[in-house]
Amino acid sequence: NFVVEMTRDGTLHRNFGIRLYNVAGALANFSAGRGRALVTIVNYTDYPVEQITVDVLGSYKSALLLRPGLPPQAVTAEPFPGGARFTIDRMETLCSFHLQGWSSGPLQ
Repeated sequence: NFVVEMTRDGTLHRNFGIRLYNVAGALANFSAGRGRALVTIVNYTDYPVEQITVDVLGSYKSALLLRPGLPPQAVTAEPFPGGARFTIDRMETLCSFHLQGWSSGPLQ
């Protein structure tokens, strides 16, 4: 029982700063400080990916999506307890979210 509980507790959503859904072959990095956060996602596959869902823990006041070759795009998020959910329509190789007014807040 101890091993099962430790595994479950170690993989609960509250223990991750960011999660990606609907994508394979991509890695994400989350860094934050001084009221700002940066989420960088790199696609390691040979093809573009679409409809990526990104869950970020914490709260924010504004978000900007940056992708190579495209103008910066202000994005809105769907809130969920303890965080915000973004959807990226299409990503070739990489993208970044700049979150302003970021606060870790009470994580669920």
